[in-house]
Amino acid sequence: MIRRPKGRHQAAMHRLPVEPNRTGAAITAIATFLDPEPAEFANEGSQALSRPRFSLKADVSSGDNPTTNTLGTFNPIFPIGNYFGVIADTGPGPVNFRDIHPRVLTEWGHGVTVSTDWIFYWRQSLQDGVYNVPGTLIRASGNSNARFVGQRPGIEARWQVDRHIWAQADYGIFYAGNFLKETQPGRNLNYWALWVGYKF
Repeated sequence: MIRRPKGRHQAAMHRLPVEPNRTGAAITAIATFLDPEPAEFANEGSQALSRPRFSLKADVSSGDNPTTNTLGTFNPIFPIGNYFGVIADTGPGPVNFRDIHPRVLTEWGHGVTVSTDWIFYWRQSLQDGVYNVPGTLIRASGNSNARFVGQRPGIEARWQVDRHIWAQADYGIFYAGNFLKETQPGRNLNYWALWVGYKF
């Protein structure tokens, strides 16, 4: 007898455990294989809270040193507004900074996800200031030697109503660090945003 080797997709389908108490998982996996759309629509009856997903991101971009003849301020060219999160498009931007960005994502069923994060900002160069997302200077370095710019905890809740409609709410607080307090004003800021979208 000649046995033909199974293709990659056939082998993947063969390994799916179709047990009575895991039928929903099998249906979801098959739907993911057949349809690239989000798999939660194939398992709308699921109520279970998924395991939290933890992530940690760190970024660095250069700043300028006016004592040299070389412009050291990083130019992101086409920066996106939500570089540090959806509600962070008013600054600081991706110029002259260091950051650490932990994040936790949980799925609550019925297309609802909740993301909580906490971002910490520092200046990369003490001779350069703080910029907004488009790259405009919003706070000069002045006489401050402080590196810490601030921190922003936030939360984002998103509801994927169906294949086309989604709704989202975001809230965060930016706490001014030593650099902003020394160069004034150093106020804390509250951000919130509501979004509704339709995908064709």
